[in-house]
Amino acid sequence: PYHRADILLMIYAILGILLLGYAIICLIIGTLKGYPYADLVLLGFVFLGSMFMNDLIYQITLSNTPSLIPLGVAVFTITQAYTLSAGFSNACTTAEQLFEENASITSELKQMNSNLEYLVNERTSELQKALEEMDAMSKTDYLTKLPNRRMALLKINELIEQNKSFYIALADIDLYKEINDVFGHVKGDEILIRISEILNAAVQDTGFVSRWGGEEFLLVLEADNFNGISEKANEIRLAVEKTWHEDIGKNITITIGLCQYRKNISLDTIISNADKALYKGKAAGRNQCI
Repeated sequence: PYHRADILLMIYAILGILLLGYAIICLIIGTLKGYPYADLVLLGFVFLGSMFMNDLIYQITLSNTPSLIPLGVAVFTITQAYTLSAGFSNACTTAEQLFEENASITSELKQMNSNLEYLVNERTSELQKALEEMDAMSKTDYLTKLPNRRMALLKINELIEQNKSFYIALADIDLYKEINDVFGHVKGDEILIRISEILNAAVQDTGFVSRWGGEEFLLVLEADNFNGISEKANEIRLAVEKTWHEDIGKNITITIGLCQYRKNISLDTIISNADKALYKGKAAGRNQCI
C-alpha cells in the first residue's frame, strides 16, 4: 500500500506540475499581450505553484519543511477573488456607461424624430400651400387676377346645379386695338386691369366677372326678370364709360351682349348667343347693351 501511494503521489505531482506549468505559460502570454488581470492571476498561480513544489519536495525527501499549501491556496484565492471582484466592478461600470449612453442615444433619437416630424410637417405644409397656389393660378387670369375661362365655367356649372336663374354677359372694350396701337401694349395691359377692377366693383354680389380672353370679359348676373338684368347691365356699362383715364386722356366704353340661361339650351349655345348679341351692339355703334 505504501508503494502504491508513492506511485499515486508521483502521478499527482506530475499532473499538478504540468497543469500549473501550462496555466503559468498561458498567463505569461496573456500578460505580455496585455490582457486585463492576467498579471495578477499569474502571481496567484506562481505563488500556488511555489507552495506546491515546496510541499512536493517535503513529501519526497521528508525534510523538515513545513507544508505551505494552505498559504499558497490562501494567496491564490485572494488573487482570484480580487480578480473576479475587479472584473465584476468593471462590468458594472461598463453597464452603467452603456445605460447612460443608451439613454443619451434614445434622447438624441427622440430629438431627431421630433425634428424630422417638424420638417415633414413643414414640407407638407409648404407642398400643400404650393398646390393651393398652383390650383389658384390654374383658375385665375395672370394679368387681371379675375377668374379665368376654366374657373368661370366651373362657377357657372355650380349655379346650374343649384337651379339658379342667371344671365350670361360678354363685355368687350370698344376700340381696344387703337389703345394698343397708340399707347403700346404695356398701357393696354394697364387699361385691362383698370377695366377689370371697375367691372368687379360694379357687379358686386349680383354675380361675378371673369377674363374670357383678350379684351373680352364674361359676366354672370343673377336675376329672375329681364328688366332687372337690363338695368344692372347698363349700370355696369355706365360705370366704365364715366371713368376718366388721365394717362390716355379719354374715357373708355364697353359693349355688352346678354343671353338668359335656360335648361333646354346648352351652355355653349347660351354663350354663343351672348357673343352674337355683343357683335350686334358693336355693329349698332358700340357702348350699349343688347
